[in-house]
Amino acid sequence: MAAVLASGDGAVLSHRSATALYGAWGSGTGEIHVTVPRKVRSTRSIHRHFSALPADEMEIVDGIPVTSASRAVLDLASEKGEAAAESALREIEYLGIYADVSLPTLLARHSNHLGVRACREALDHLRDDPGGRIRSDLEELFVAFLDTHRLPRPRLNFWLLIGDDRFQVDCLWPEARLVGELDGFRSHGTRRAFGSDRRRDRKLGAAGYRVVRITEDQIRNETDALASDLQASVIAYAPWQR
Repeated sequence: MAAVLASGDGAVLSHRSATALYGAWGSGTGEIHVTVPRKVRSTRSIHRHFSALPADEMEIVDGIPVTSASRAVLDLASEKGEAAAESALREIEYLGIYADVSLPTLLARHSNHLGVRACREALDHLRDDPGGRIRSDLEELFVAFLDTHRLPRPRLNFWLLIGDDRFQVDCLWPEARLVGELDGFRSHGTRRAFGSDRRRDRKLGAAGYRVVRITEDQIRNETDALASDLQASVIAYAPWQR
């Protein structure tokens, strides 16, 4: 709110600061992004963007003037690309956040906006996507990796009922009965997490699921090998390939 007030009349929170306020993408820390209807110089802590926004692209959230959710995604896409836009769109849908003007309408309205292409790609992916929320940067990175290598997307953060146990798996390719677990040290690096992960892997294996554990290092530095292994695991075991 301080950044908006410091930017003058008509200023609204925008870009990744707006998606953070909606709880859709980003933490809201660091440089604050504000859109103003006139050219105003940025400072070290406030990044000011110039745009005369129509009334239907602005909202009030927690008392703070902010771009609408769909406009926030469009602006986010111009800086952070398709993967970030897709993550934000998934979370907005999950949270049930609605705007007066839809994202497709905004894309037609602002055809020269730098975020248009990334948003169109995000919408195309979501149209044919198995579904699920992207809850971490590692999941976002992995989805982009799958798209780059033209591998089928899994269901994300999916709940499986195994006997009396209920497990949420990071990735599930149901036809191949393959579970992918994205191992980040923050969530899987403790002794307790290590033991819990192995017990869950054992139960999933007994129920006929294969489990593959994937790290950020593999996604970034072993891309060809990882893509080849997943291709064999997902495609070769799928019923339509038999």
